[in-house]
Amino acid sequence: APDTNMNKKKNKNKTCKTHKDAVRALNVVVNRRDRALEQVEVTNQVAKHITEQIEEMEHEKTELHHVVAEKEHLIDELYDKVDHLSEYVHGLHNRISNRDHFNALNEFGP
Repeated sequence: APDTNMNKKKNKNKTCKTHKDAVRALNVVVNRRDRALEQVEVTNQVAKHITEQIEEMEHEKTELHHVVAEKEHLIDELYDKVDHLSEYVHGLHNRISNRDHFNALNEFGP
């Protein structure tokens, strides 16, 4: 007749070994999950930092657009002044030419 005490002991050892393996496997899974969560946290921090940098750059871009618009306005004003001066100089030139012409006519008067 088989010894039932021996069979029970063997089964207990198998169960115990299976339980230890299961606990080890569970610990491996838990550790992997913990590492994955840490990586997710790091990735989230990096993403947050990058998002902040993008927002800062967008703000700087908007400021630069305003500066460019101001400079373009100043350039337009300068071109207007140059045009005005050019017309003024042209008018002076015409007046001088007319005066010289008039003087020349008077020199040879009647």
